[in-house]
Amino acid sequence: PVLYVGGGVRAAGASDKVKELADRLHAPVTVTYMGLGCYPPDGEGWLGVLSDAASLPAAAIAECDLFVTLGARFNSRYGAFGRLAKRRVPVLQFDTDRAEIDKNVPAALSVVGDVAESLAELLPLLPQREKAEWEYASLPVRREVNRGTEIIAALSRAMGRRATVVTDVGLHQEWTAHNAEIFTPERFLTSGGLGAMGFGTGAAIGAHFASGDSCLLVTGDGSFNMNFNELSTAVKHHIPLVVAVLNNNSLGMIRRLQTARRSKSNVNAPYLNIDYAALARSMGARGVTVSETEDIEDAAQRALDGSLPLVIDFKLPINTGI
Repeated sequence: PVLYVGGGVRAAGASDKVKELADRLHAPVTVTYMGLGCYPPDGEGWLGVLSDAASLPAAAIAECDLFVTLGARFNSRYGAFGRLAKRRVPVLQFDTDRAEIDKNVPAALSVVGDVAESLAELLPLLPQREKAEWEYASLPVRREVNRGTEIIAALSRAMGRRATVVTDVGLHQEWTAHNAEIFTPERFLTSGGLGAMGFGTGAAIGAHFASGDSCLLVTGDGSFNMNFNELSTAVKHHIPLVVAVLNNNSLGMIRRLQTARRSKSNVNAPYLNIDYAALARSMGARGVTVSETEDIEDAAQRALDGSLPLVIDFKLPINTGI
């Protein structure tokens, strides 16, 4: 079996029960963006976030004999779900929302109700399963590596587990989900479902006030252009917010879609070449520009110092991730 974990687990506070279920079944686990942190990335069954860019979860789903979805929606864009139906793999679906049952993928059996309560009833009935001979090593792995993913991995290492990671919407959101290590669901905030650009800065400020801990906002130039005025609020309240602007001078996700569809035009590419470090300093925040790969680690360490917001303008080639 493969477990597919979403925001319903987060809302129900059922992360511990999901971990117990995975351990008891020796089952691999993949998550949605909203389910990130509901299963630890150092857990035995961790496959990663399921998305168009994730090959390991898709490969595991292609070989599974049972698919258990826990508080997760079936996104119609992911080809892995279509292969479930084609192979007639039985789907066991837990969700609080009856409208999600059988949507896009038919369920062989469904349980409508609070995920935590449902698992609390189920777990005592399940025996400990022996570990299967199935090996992760047999699965093809394709992991995207570019300057954007390297930046996020370095920042995640530098800021540690207690930092709250917030993203806007775009390629940087995808890279963050796959490369930041998130151990608890409350430490990752993103705009799932609606995918609203401009979400990040306000959400990051709110996360700091809620937790009192350090906060990393990963954003793109397109998203940051929609809400950088809120930086003045962070300065006013002395919030040590770290803003990583992955600046590829374009709407990267839109550019990738148009390139894949062989469009002859690209919307808003290239963007205006805004100096975000200078913009930050003009508001009373700290601002630095990073153009070279070897400077990423230094910028990550600088993120730990100071009581004012820091904006790091990471200059990326326009075709990064495309």
